[in-house]
Amino acid sequence: MADRYETLFKKKLKEIFATFDKKPDKQMTVFIEQFLAKTALMDLEALNVTQITYTMQAAYDFMQNRTSGKPKIRVYTPNPKKAGYTRQRTVVQLVNDDMPFLVDSITAELNRQGFTIYETMHPIIHVERDSKGALKSVHSDETEKSNKESMISFQISALPDGITSEQLSQDLAYVLEYVYLAVADWKHMLARMGETRQYVQSLRKGVERDEREEAADFLAWLTRNNFVLLGYIEYDFYDSKGNEKLSVVKGSELGVFRAEDSRFKYKGLASIPPEMRRFALEPQVIEITKSNHKSIVHRPVQMDYIGIKRLDEAGNVVGECRFLGLFTSIVYYQSADNIPYIRHKINQTLRRANFDPLSHNGKSLRAILEFFPRDELFQISEDDLFNISLGVMSLEERPDTRLFIRADKYQRFLSCFVYMPRDKFNTFVRKEVAQVLERHFNGTLTGFYTQLTDSPLARLHLIIKTRSGSVPVYDIEAIEEEISDIINFWIDALREELIEVHGEKRGESLFRTFQNAFPKNYINSTRRQDAVIDISKFYACVQSGRPSVNMLFDGTSDTQDFQLKVYSTESGAALSDMLPMLENMGCKVMDVTTYTIHPEWEYRQEVTLRIFRLRLKDPRKIDFTARKKLFEEAMVRIWCSDVENDGYNALILRAGITWRQTEMLRAYGKYLKQAGLSYSEFYIATALSEHPLLSCQLVTLFEMRFDPAVEKGREKQLAKQLSAIQDNLTSVSNLSEDRIIRRFADVIMATLRTNYYQEQIKGEPRSYISFKLDSSKVPELPLPRPYAEIFVYSIRTEGIHLRGGKVARGGLRWSDRPEDFRTEILGLMKAQMVKNSVIVPVGSKGGFVVKRPPKEAGREAMQEEGIFCYTQFLQGLLDITDNIVNGAIVPPKDVVRHDGDDPYLVVAADKGTATFSDLANDIAGSRGFWLDDAFASGG
Repeated sequence: MADRYETLFKKKLKEIFATFDKKPDKQMTVFIEQFLAKTALMDLEALNVTQITYTMQAAYDFMQNRTSGKPKIRVYTPNPKKAGYTRQRTVVQLVNDDMPFLVDSITAELNRQGFTIYETMHPIIHVERDSKGALKSVHSDETEKSNKESMISFQISALPDGITSEQLSQDLAYVLEYVYLAVADWKHMLARMGETRQYVQSLRKGVERDEREEAADFLAWLTRNNFVLLGYIEYDFYDSKGNEKLSVVKGSELGVFRAEDSRFKYKGLASIPPEMRRFALEPQVIEITKSNHKSIVHRPVQMDYIGIKRLDEAGNVVGECRFLGLFTSIVYYQSADNIPYIRHKINQTLRRANFDPLSHNGKSLRAILEFFPRDELFQISEDDLFNISLGVMSLEERPDTRLFIRADKYQRFLSCFVYMPRDKFNTFVRKEVAQVLERHFNGTLTGFYTQLTDSPLARLHLIIKTRSGSVPVYDIEAIEEEISDIINFWIDALREELIEVHGEKRGESLFRTFQNAFPKNYINSTRRQDAVIDISKFYACVQSGRPSVNMLFDGTSDTQDFQLKVYSTESGAALSDMLPMLENMGCKVMDVTTYTIHPEWEYRQEVTLRIFRLRLKDPRKIDFTARKKLFEEAMVRIWCSDVENDGYNALILRAGITWRQTEMLRAYGKYLKQAGLSYSEFYIATALSEHPLLSCQLVTLFEMRFDPAVEKGREKQLAKQLSAIQDNLTSVSNLSEDRIIRRFADVIMATLRTNYYQEQIKGEPRSYISFKLDSSKVPELPLPRPYAEIFVYSIRTEGIHLRGGKVARGGLRWSDRPEDFRTEILGLMKAQMVKNSVIVPVGSKGGFVVKRPPKEAGREAMQEEGIFCYTQFLQGLLDITDNIVNGAIVPPKDVVRHDGDDPYLVVAADKGTATFSDLANDIAGSRGFWLDDAFASGG
């Protein structure tokens, strides 16, 4: 290997010398040889001759002059072509007296600032300079006249915007100042540690013998290359008058504490947190903890702080000797039994556990303590070490996820130990766990360490930086559950939850169906418990063919925000179609997230989950719990076009009424528009929404008047409710809104019958609503007033039948005037009354409109929709009309009648409606109604 290296070294030198126009002089030749002398074989093989030649020439020129004892730094950007670079690079060169920690300290600073380091050369050059610092000669070996200088050259990424060469040079000079102070004072600090050890050994008052001896042994152990001394300082805790006052003992600063802007020493007693002052005054001879600051020298990690209390003759704490530095790497590989202070804690833990040292438990506990993080062993209390180590031991029999926390007594950080099954650990888990801890502890991650051995457990050790007084109250079990979801992977946790909820057989089946169904963004944002609910909703929407919804809200929050999950199989449904539904229900859409789920099931279709974040437009507080089911059912029916999508739907959340009760108010609103109320439908709906209490009272008024279940006291309750409405109307300041609400109360009281309580199928109300009204009691109705009228409302049709008297004759019309069909029908009724004067006492007329004509063109589609609307309109009329069976009056089922018997409804069809005749005859014939001959014959 040596021969190979020597051969390659000579070859590279020859190639380098060949690039010079003329043979370099002796000084340059020696410089080049020394520059490459320590290059590793692998780096020598990869050496780019053009680049290294340029670097060495630049370095040689740079070190021609240098003031002794001061670093020389330059940062520049060479011409890439000339320097042999394929991309733009920045070069950092430093010349300094040779000393420890130069390369690693500068490297740490460059990394801290985000630079990428592509090449590092750091030869030691033996140079001789004159009195002015000019280079006289370069020596091959150390001589009496030469000094060792460190020539460091970095090739780094280009300087970003905002950082200049001068600024970076200043930053590196700042680092070198701290390096110089630490190195220059090292022997003095070592002497202070020896003196401190002698002082500890001399203590008697207030210090136990075991504690004194352990502290002295520990200080001696530190001097045996186990601690990198970076700084030393002494503090007095009292002034000459005995008052508390933190002050630096004059002349005690050494190392980094000598820097003019030293960030490491306290500036006064006020700068120490109260809890830290309390601990500082405790008569504990030695304290080992972490500094608040990262080291500028050697390694960019939190420095170790070792404080030795200074006691007076009575054993009271009067000051402190403080050493600042870093434990060396060999500390982490020594047996814990050989480290004073640590060995005492371990022996105490073993003694408290009381296990036979040769037993399985005894050996297991000792191994746990031996491999416990060394930094933690220095800082941890005996109680914490005992509790954590026994907790870890209990996991070895059955590997599981556990979190142990050691809180710094000054509340500067939390040391978190996460144990998990070894095969579950990976980088993703580490990052996710760190985020969980940062969130729960209101802190930031400052470091992490992992341990993977032959043990079935992996250990993740994370340091979370906190601030005194800002750590929230936390629940370790809740945090463990959240971490468990991450460590077990979300899909594994989902399987367990499915089995827990549905039993093993059903749970396993659901897991197989959904284990590969969810996209990553869903997994990252959804708890497993919520996913189980979502799965049930997916099945419900696919099996019913209708969407499922789930309204979610924070029961502890004072905000008006909530979530709505919509599950559907209509992946192509436009968001623009959904937003108006939510807006009309009184919500602002703040955000929406969409997931497409791909289950492996028999339905062979994907499902879509949309999660809306909503906010109520109305600032008034509502009871979300009471309205959850109301809102969910209404949302499904609106989506499926069972209910109209308009402003009346805001009443569901604001007034807390059902979709069916909303339909009733909507139907009355539609009637009032036809009866001549001048306001727009939007304004009418808004007027009701603005007064939710009065809207609820209108619903109650209607139900008291027509609910078949009310058997006694109906009139008394109606009077009471009317009085309550009248009282509350006094608070309505807007005259238009007052008028609208009064009209609703008037038409409810003018209503004689309704099919509202009739069921279409068991438990499902009819898809339309019909009212029979006493026209004489409807305010401001256009003349002439009919004897009675029946209004039929549904999402697909609206119609009205006007009768001039109890027995009347007239036909039904398909109207094309949706805005004012009542006006049209009223005019036709007047003509019919004149026409029928010699046949029957008075005339009648009816008409309906098609509200949702089919999108596809064609006469057949339109005719089919017309037949449906005609049928629904006619059914609405018949639902609330008495029947005649064997000469006896039979009232309709579930209809409260306020007008006595009324079995006579005589209708005739207008010309052009012959296609309805058979259907009409079937319906009318089954109910015993009279049909005009012209209608029956189709002519």
